[in-house]
Amino acid sequence: MKQLVLSILLIFYLPFNVLSQESLKGDWRGFITINGTNLTILTHFSRSGSGFVGTIDIPQQMAQGIQLLHIQSTPNDSVFFEFQAGMGMASFNGKFKNTSQIEGDFHQNGMTFPFQLNRQEENTSHSYRNVDPIFTNKDHKIAGTLTYPNQKDSFYPCIILLSGSGAQTRDEDILGFPIFKRIAHYLADHGTATFRFDDRGTGQSTGSISDATLADLTTDVRVIVDSLKERKFVDSKRIGLLGHSQGGIIGSKLAAEDSAIRFLILMASPALPLSEITIDQVRSFSKAQGDTDSTTALKVAMEEHIFETLRENQNLDSLKNQLVDYTVTELQKLPDGQKNKIGDLKSFANRQVSSQLKQMRTPFYRSIMDYNPASDLKKLHIPVLLLFGGKDMQVLAVPNQSRARHTLTQSDADYKIVTITSANHLFQHAQTGMPGEYGSLDAAFTEDFLPTLSRWLESHAFK
Repeated sequence: MKQLVLSILLIFYLPFNVLSQESLKGDWRGFITINGTNLTILTHFSRSGSGFVGTIDIPQQMAQGIQLLHIQSTPNDSVFFEFQAGMGMASFNGKFKNTSQIEGDFHQNGMTFPFQLNRQEENTSHSYRNVDPIFTNKDHKIAGTLTYPNQKDSFYPCIILLSGSGAQTRDEDILGFPIFKRIAHYLADHGTATFRFDDRGTGQSTGSISDATLADLTTDVRVIVDSLKERKFVDSKRIGLLGHSQGGIIGSKLAAEDSAIRFLILMASPALPLSEITIDQVRSFSKAQGDTDSTTALKVAMEEHIFETLRENQNLDSLKNQLVDYTVTELQKLPDGQKNKIGDLKSFANRQVSSQLKQMRTPFYRSIMDYNPASDLKKLHIPVLLLFGGKDMQVLAVPNQSRARHTLTQSDADYKIVTITSANHLFQHAQTGMPGEYGSLDAAFTEDFLPTLSRWLESHAFK
């Protein structure tokens, strides 16, 4: 269960003679040190008229994109902002050490902790160029960014980047780590163009990802492929796909159907159906949290029951009641302080379960729940690179690698499988690999991830 986030009131006192209001604009990454542990904070401020708008993320608490309210700047250049996320309030008093660093004291419930924010600088290199085309698939728009090397009169191989589960914007920014943006810039520096795009209903793209099926999303990518063939700077005979996690399922499906796809990269992508992936996740999370074998078995059985009920599409009310009761039982184990902040446990559990079941009953989820990606891998005749994280707790390396290898040996694909031992699902250098750790890690790939990608492209995809 996601941890509850206390309301935070952050107040910055900024030296008027050194800094202007513009100093606050941009992305900041920092932490509050609480009892020797750093709680990561990510903030983003942008101008809106004469004031600011902003958001805050608290990754360890899985809180992302919380809107900041009442952002103010006073004549002495202090800054005030707040957000509501619970019952309590907290405050921060700090100052700029320079234009890129803020330090101060964080106050909450009568306690004081050190706090720091560091500006996240944008890459200002001119080794690549960007254009932002918008394509159309029937009645909705697909908006994205084509990034390519900063040279004239050249044609470049192009990779279309396909994001993982959930509605992602084009950079696939997960808790302050813009995964696709980093890949696009690196590959442009190494002679390769990329196209990354907003999923349906996010950013500048229209439509709804939950109302679309796997086949619908595959047609979006096919439209992108056909459109990029006509774009200046794109070599139409060297277009490939890179799918991260669930995006790899879409990539494999299209690569198996469309001969215009000349190579495929699967980045922590399932080779097993989503229903099996989810059960593996439940089992691995439970063991990592120190549950007993009997508790792990109970959680796995509950997940299997959910999938079976969804397949039969019957007794959904009974399933909901069971899940609410189970959730209340789990909530009862929390410390009294946390339970008091939740309020009525049954009402809270009912909202949580209703939201989860609604998502699992969407056309998209139903279309992908039991879809077998291995059936597409078997049909491939192109170079394929499969990258897995040895510490990935979402798409476990061993079972998915094993299924992929078994399937690809039956195909005509020139394939390579690489496991980066220290990597998590985002290919960060990980400690545990658990999702709750993502935001506390460096927003960077492991040392060998990007070089492995570019070397394979040169030696296999671009031959």
